[in-house]
Amino acid sequence: MDNHSRPGLLAVLCLAFALMAVAHAQESEAPPPEQQVEPDQPPPENADVAADTDADEGQETDDAEEAEDASATGDPWLDERLVDIGRYAARHRAAFIDELVRYLGAARGPATALTGTPGWEAGDVYFACALARVTGRSCRLVVDLREQRPEASWNALAASLGAGPGTEAFARLKRGVVHSYQRWGRPLALDEELSRSLAEGKDS
Repeated sequence: MDNHSRPGLLAVLCLAFALMAVAHAQESEAPPPEQQVEPDQPPPENADVAADTDADEGQETDDAEEAEDASATGDPWLDERLVDIGRYAARHRAAFIDELVRYLGAARGPATALTGTPGWEAGDVYFACALARVTGRSCRLVVDLREQRPEASWNALAASLGAGPGTEAFARLKRGVVHSYQRWGRPLALDEELSRSLAEGKDS
């Protein structure tokens, strides 16, 4: 290479280095690439449906627990006897009404009219008057209380009068059923509680 071409080559090299330096500086000053922000993930489409379903099932369970057969007394033995009393009353209506009047303090006219009224089975009429007797109330009053809340069970009504299952008043009511069956000459199987109380001499 001759001496005349050296200055030109040096100039080209210097220019090239300068351009490289400028490019590097620009790359260093460039802002970092924007980070991709993930959008909030929407809840699964069936999340609300599942929540509503769980809530509905919980409500149905509560409703099922609160709902009780209006004819239920809270004592399986007595529930069966009231159904059987209905069968007896259908065949021996006069003897059934006499039992309500003579031994449970019912007035004959209202007792006769009430027996067979829609919503009142004979077993219901018997229980109303028997409940009235063991709580010192009139049969008419208990009937009125029942009609104020026909959806409530006998169990709930008896408990509100202090004569629910497990009370002495309720035990007397059951023993009264035994006496009614004896007067009717109708066979009756006792439950364990009645067998024990009658064996102990409790007869009223």
